[in-house]
Amino acid sequence: MNRFIVIPSLCAFLVIPAGAAEGRAGSTPSIIARGPHSREWQRTFQDIMPDGRVRHRATTFTELASGLHRWDSQTSQWIESSDQIEIFPEGAVARQGAHTVIFAPNANTIGAIDLLTPSGQRLRSHVLGIAVYEPRTGESEMIASLKDSVGELHSPNVVIYPDCFEGVRADLRYTYRIGGFEQDVIFAERLVLPAGWDASTALIQVWTEFEAPEPSIVPGTRAGMADDTISFGSMHTESGQAFALGEENQRESSIPVVKR
Repeated sequence: MNRFIVIPSLCAFLVIPAGAAEGRAGSTPSIIARGPHSREWQRTFQDIMPDGRVRHRATTFTELASGLHRWDSQTSQWIESSDQIEIFPEGAVARQGAHTVIFAPNANTIGAIDLLTPSGQRLRSHVLGIAVYEPRTGESEMIASLKDSVGELHSPNVVIYPDCFEGVRADLRYTYRIGGFEQDVIFAERLVLPAGWDASTALIQVWTEFEAPEPSIVPGTRAGMADDTISFGSMHTESGQAFALGEENQRESSIPVVKR
């Protein structure tokens, strides 16, 4: 999740006694430095002293957020990132951020999602299907497989593959952000488990196949279940949530999603 933190510089703490200066006109803040995840702002003030002298001073603050800028090789400088996804002949592409993503026209394509991390690692992936899993026995059964579905761009930064599963009505939604990338399965109907499965203990799995460099895996747990942190250089998996549409921000009604 992107975070913005304001950090004032020491010069912002200049103390001026009451009545000692007036007419402090401040300039519009301007960016004086950029980095991949930060930008430094500066604002200058003009203080008129009691004897008529004019004193100039400057304050700076730093804005922090993941993926704020991307490196532009043509100008050899950091430029502002954007979450805009564009249509092109071979599908859609998000290429105005630190990481780039290419979306195949059809979800039912090997390597339908082609992501290049800021550190240059290429991750090609596609969803295989939806399964039910019994943690007590380790048994699993596929209940829905991927089928052909043409992607739809919901500008500026969302691609949806509607009704893309055989066996259950559900969509795939991908959201591109300058600080990350999300894959969601949106169920349009209540799941019906195969005969013999216990709904009180069974888990629903989404199987995604990756063609990628060997990741760094740190085992962990969440809500009593295995929940690995999987890292590919400069990008890593975050904890997920399952929720009813429209209740994304209501943590008390959401269900944790774990990954392995």
